[in-house]
Amino acid sequence: MDEIESLTKSLAIKKRIGFVFEIQGEIPIFAGVCYQLERILLNLTSNAVKFTDEGGTVRVLAHYEFDSEEIVFAVSDTGIGISSEDIVSIFDRFTQVDASITRKYGGSGLGLSLVKKTLDLLGGSVEVESELGKGSVFTVSVPAPGLGEGEEE
Repeated sequence: MDEIESLTKSLAIKKRIGFVFEIQGEIPIFAGVCYQLERILLNLTSNAVKFTDEGGTVRVLAHYEFDSEEIVFAVSDTGIGISSEDIVSIFDRFTQVDASITRKYGGSGLGLSLVKKTLDLLGGSVEVESELGKGSVFTVSVPAPGLGEGEEE
């Protein structure tokens, strides 16, 4: 978590974007999927910074759902947003909303497809809420059964 915050925060500072990283409550320590979670979160936070203009904000919230035994991450931004028509295809390989030669934002169009594929392998999910010109929220849930045996604080 610290590494993702450090890497993404430095990108946000360069672009003069506000960056908030908050862990809500206790998240049990676990092993096994840390590398995959790191790649997922780094991809989502990097995208949030990339598609947010100067003066905007990127926020990452993380918490553990004791009832469903899931770790939940929400990455939100005040960036360019995604139209409802485009949301259905953003997880397809090599898909970019602006694929024109003069596009403003770089990238291969593989990041979100890798996020989705990795989450599918982990039994997790990703949901997207977005509005053009107002930003996006990507919410990731990853099963972590057996971690919630303690009391919720």
